[in-house]
Amino acid sequence: MTNTSAFNIAVLDLGTQTFRMAVLSVKTDPLTFELRITPVVSLLRHVRLGENLVKTGRISHEAFQRGMNALKEFHEVIRPMPFILCRAVGTQALRRAQNTQAFLDAALELGFEIQILTHEQEAELTALGVRHSLPHLYDGCAIMDLGGGSVEFIVPQAEGLQVTAAALGCVGLLEAFPGLKPPHHLAVGKAASDHVRHVLARACGHLQGIQALVAVGGAATSVAFLASGLEKYDAAQIRGFKIPRDLLTNVWHQLADLPKQKKLEKILGNRLDILPAGIFILSHTLDLLNLDQFVVSDSGLLFGLFIKVIKEHLHVEPSHTTGIYI
Repeated sequence: MTNTSAFNIAVLDLGTQTFRMAVLSVKTDPLTFELRITPVVSLLRHVRLGENLVKTGRISHEAFQRGMNALKEFHEVIRPMPFILCRAVGTQALRRAQNTQAFLDAALELGFEIQILTHEQEAELTALGVRHSLPHLYDGCAIMDLGGGSVEFIVPQAEGLQVTAAALGCVGLLEAFPGLKPPHHLAVGKAASDHVRHVLARACGHLQGIQALVAVGGAATSVAFLASGLEKYDAAQIRGFKIPRDLLTNVWHQLADLPKQKKLEKILGNRLDILPAGIFILSHTLDLLNLDQFVVSDSGLLFGLFIKVIKEHLHVEPSHTTGIYI
């Protein structure tokens, strides 16, 4: 594979809420040896693998089937592609579920060997994705990777990454506090606030004094999309989008607009119902860190996984990656 001048790389991020797959074409210029990277496929499916996982400890039959259906679709997409290298990783839901091995075995029958990431490995890939998409923000920032089942806080340092994590995600918080949604005020719910503040204080207490926060994950990009007023999702507009406190509150109130909810359902799918939980966590993070805004990165774990595959198989660090969107 490393001697092939042109090949495809498929990377899969199998999360608690979404399954994502991107395929990128990689070609080596025979004269300059520079990599030419072109996105070929980008798919996202709202699987909600972690549905009721906190209560039962298991991936439900329905969620299991949704996951398999998404993987079957991904397999059909990449099956006819020549010279393809595939890497798949799983995060919190697969870390936690008692029946994860059954899911891994079923996925392997489809040709997907899934690596279950530790929190530290997940943070490493997320940081790599941010560094290669928003390099001007990387130094001196803290990265918040907010997913469906967990949150990681990452501080890049000269000696490496400082990582803390907690089982606080959008899906789990919604299931624990189902009333956490508009039209109530964003600050409503003392029990939910106390819980989120307690977990965040332990997870990001070391971040006091951080001057910039970069947020990664579906909640952050969805908030940016709604705040931007775009009619269609455009990753080039979302990457680097700044969300001040008042804009975050404005998006919360948008979710309370019943006529608008029907339109949002078509755009966000079943991410819409967990978005208030994501906004709740993001808002409390700003409060805890005494920050006025956060910056959104559309590229985290999935993009970082692609960069890692390139480095492992071509033994180079790709440059000119800031204009690549997957």
